[in-house]
Amino acid sequence: MDQETIFNRLGISHSEQYKVLITLKSSKYKPFVALVSDFNYDEDDTKAIFSRSDETVFPSDTDEVKNDQYMTYLKNIKQVDRYREKKTE
Repeated sequence: MDQETIFNRLGISHSEQYKVLITLKSSKYKPFVALVSDFNYDEDDTKAIFSRSDETVFPSDTDEVKNDQYMTYLKNIKQVDRYREKKTE
């Protein structure tokens, strides 16, 4: 997925406030579910800031520390998909 598509999908999910499934390029991290909180344009490369939801396990989480937000460069993101919760009956 190219960076323009990633940015557009993140922007839409931010404005519509729906959860996304983020897959990072590094295979050592599992995909995570989060809300797009904001963008940081201060540096050369844009960063996305994600907020925790009930399903979220950020790559930076440990047993002791669960951060409320996670930030990464858009160039580190491989895939962005809309998260659809599994229906339980």
